[in-house]
Amino acid sequence: MKKTKTARKPKRKAAPEEKPMPTTAADEPATVAPPAMKQILEMVRAGTLTDEQAAALLAEIGGSGAASPARESAGETGAGRPVDMGSLLSNSIGRLFAGDALHNRMKGSNVESPEGVDYVFKDNEIVMSNIRGILFRRASFERNRLTASNVKEILVEDGALADGSLKMSNLKEVSIRSSSARGLALTASNIRELVMKNRSLLDGIELRASSINEWSLDEGSVEALDLKESSMKDVSVAKSSWRRSFVQFASMADLRLSGSDLQETQFLACELRDVLIEDSQIRSSLVHSLPAKDLSFRGCRFDDVHLIAGDGWRRQKYDTVAFEACQFKRVLFSNCRFEKVVFSNITAENVQLEGVVLKNQRIDGNEAFLRLASPRAESANEGAGAKKG
Repeated sequence: MKKTKTARKPKRKAAPEEKPMPTTAADEPATVAPPAMKQILEMVRAGTLTDEQAAALLAEIGGSGAASPARESAGETGAGRPVDMGSLLSNSIGRLFAGDALHNRMKGSNVESPEGVDYVFKDNEIVMSNIRGILFRRASFERNRLTASNVKEILVEDGALADGSLKMSNLKEVSIRSSSARGLALTASNIRELVMKNRSLLDGIELRASSINEWSLDEGSVEALDLKESSMKDVSVAKSSWRRSFVQFASMADLRLSGSDLQETQFLACELRDVLIEDSQIRSSLVHSLPAKDLSFRGCRFDDVHLIAGDGWRRQKYDTVAFEACQFKRVLFSNCRFEKVVFSNITAENVQLEGVVLKNQRIDGNEAFLRLASPRAESANEGAGAKKG
């Protein structure tokens, strides 16, 4: 018998293999470069890649010899033009130089210190970033805005800080030498240490809900300091002037003034603790509704000064206060409550005491400070006479 052949099913033709569309060098960075760039930048940050190696990898990915952001920011490519920081998030950026100093926006970046001489670092916006330091010699830091950022160090020599703002940021060390800081605004920010030397000037500074933890001023000047709802701690002012300032709803502790001039300054609803003022002049100033503890004035001259605790039943307390070898001229004490107070070797001219309460006092000099309570004694005698009548 003949074998019958079974009909075979026709073979399906294989679908033609789809070939990838050719890409151009312009297309590749759009699909490959962003994640690769991020990984490369993370490796640079971790120290596993150098800037040169990163530049080579980016050049291979982009196919156009692209330079690394670190190299570009250092001014090695496009020197003299602003660095576009807008697309760099959480990146490590190399050292900035004078050519990179204008109109940059740095966000979420780690930046080495801008440094150089005879130039201006101006109109830059720094957001959520870390800066290792800002070092200026014969240079200026102007109209820059820092927000939610950290700066390890600012050093200015023969230069200027001017017209900038600091919001929700921290400065670790600020050193100003033979320089000026003008028109700066701090909001919800902190300066850990501020050092001013060699006839430096602080002018038109505003602090709102901010703090300076350590401030030393030696042979310098402070003008128009506006301190509100803020605090200063460990303040040392020597051979300097402090003028036309306004301090309100603030706290000052560990304050030392020596050989200085405090003039045209108002302290309103503030708190003072541990204050020593020696061989200084306090002129044309007002202290109003101020609770204070551990205040010492030695060898000071008060001229046209008012200490007023305010009206009402509650008098602010001045606890453990000493005025020693001081001169009073046109001085008013009103509604003050002194506890553990000492007036020693006082010279007084045209001094008024109104509604003052003294407890545990020691008084001597200038006929016991003009008998201190002479108006009070007269009123007491009049009261006693009225009772006898």
